[in-house]
Amino acid sequence: MNIVLSKEILLFFLVSALVSLFLLFKKDRPERLKFSISKSELKGFAISILALSILLALRIFFVTDEVWSNLILFAVSFTVPFLLRRLDLPNEALKVLLLSFVVLPVASNDLSAFASLSLLLGLLANKLLENLSFRLDNGFDDIVPACVWLTVLAWSGLTGHGAAQTENILLSCMSIALLLKCLPPSFTINDRFFIKRLAISASAGLVLLIILTKVLLLPTTTLLAVLYSVGLFFAYCFETKSSENDDMNTVLRSTTFLAVLGVLTLVATRLTGDIGLTVLSSTCVLCTGANVVIFAALFWLSRLLMQAFVSTYVANVTGINLMHSYCSAALYFGFLGILFSSLILHFGNKKLPVAMLLLGLLVPPAIIYLIHEEPTASFLIASNVAAISIFAFSPLMFKGENILRQGNIMLMPLMMSTMSLLYGPLVTVGNQATVVNRFQLVSYVAAAILVIYFVVAYLSKTMCKSISVSGNKS
Repeated sequence: MNIVLSKEILLFFLVSALVSLFLLFKKDRPERLKFSISKSELKGFAISILALSILLALRIFFVTDEVWSNLILFAVSFTVPFLLRRLDLPNEALKVLLLSFVVLPVASNDLSAFASLSLLLGLLANKLLENLSFRLDNGFDDIVPACVWLTVLAWSGLTGHGAAQTENILLSCMSIALLLKCLPPSFTINDRFFIKRLAISASAGLVLLIILTKVLLLPTTTLLAVLYSVGLFFAYCFETKSSENDDMNTVLRSTTFLAVLGVLTLVATRLTGDIGLTVLSSTCVLCTGANVVIFAALFWLSRLLMQAFVSTYVANVTGINLMHSYCSAALYFGFLGILFSSLILHFGNKKLPVAMLLLGLLVPPAIIYLIHEEPTASFLIASNVAAISIFAFSPLMFKGENILRQGNIMLMPLMMSTMSLLYGPLVTVGNQATVVNRFQLVSYVAAAILVIYFVVAYLSKTMCKSISVSGNKS
């Protein structure tokens, strides 16, 4: 994948990132940056990265190129946010640092689509582990902008949309959003009729239009600037939660969010194509906390990867046939998988991270190999729609529960889409396999998972004993 970032756009991003970090550290004094990590966190991190690395290394049986280099990239992207969070950095600073971490290497080296997917999987697995094991109900705004960049790189590389300077357009949108974050929060207070927010959104769209036409020399991309303004206004409208807690207000707010999300998705894809979803997704840089636009961005990113999977591996040029028996069954399975994930989030226990990770990592390759590529795409579509729907109405279904906890289900479609693309070569292997071959491979994988389980269990007990012994000595 040949990516040529404009020097002017890259400089614009660096300035935006530095200004954002300067204002953040001016507000939060540096003396609070103290690295601290507990032994239980270190144990969980070591066991998780070991088990996940072994699972990803199984790709060596059917893919020989870049397996080990991509495994290293996965380990790096899993480790970097884990260490940065131990500095007790605010999510706003983590957002800028992680975004810079994935953007700057592209300026000097090209990343393949599978390398981008490996980095993306590391961020998603780390966030799921953090939210469910270490720092419960943590936000998502720290990793989503970096996920947007990596997803668009993978989508562009697999579908061939890089020729339209997609990466430069996306980086321009993110840089503008970073500068908008520098505006004082008081600026939009008492904006009852959203006049200030509308003016800011329109001004940002005008800046993007100038960049597109004068810097990138893309005079036919006016619709992208308009779409960017609409996306920013969408983010501003849902940045605060209503103070009213009655059920009817929750229903109206959730329904409005889903309706606007659907309209934006339809308009973007019909008028500008999938590149419109990249522009809409970039507005998540503006969002913090429980702003639902962050989860809308995850929905759009999952759709981009699904499109990449269909374009790359599904032979049916018109897409997928949902009336096919296997595709229909995969739809039900997709809905049930997300519903199961939502319920174990609600009735969580100590095995929660294991169940979520296994569902996200193992189910897509299994469907690809055992059934077909079209049912896989059907499964991914159903999981994405089910996740955003359940999340939107989670305040009504799970009253009193933190919305960020149910927000973890929005990581699942993106993780499963990533795994489907990483294990996409299984399509050819599965189509050529006999029943005996499939039974043998399933047996080998099951044996490997059992070995991983017993190794992890043994290491967990050993580390627990060492921690308790050292604690008694102290």
